[in-house]
Amino acid sequence: MTPRTSQANRKTAREDFAMQAWEPTLDEMLAEPVVQLMMTVDGVDPADVVTLLRQARDRLDSDGHIR
Repeated sequence: MTPRTSQANRKTAREDFAMQAWEPTLDEMLAEPVVQLMMTVDGVDPADVVTLLRQARDRLDSDGHIR
């Protein structure tokens, strides 16, 4: 296998993985025990995180730019 072929195969594998990648929802992330533990230790209220992220989302236009 030539280096060029090897690079092409790696790129294809990365693209295939990216297409199959699953991203958890905010609720799923906040439900994770390790995340809950870190928030507790840091004194962070999950409701405050949700509020902050909703406010940030509301400041974005449809292209993802800050209004």
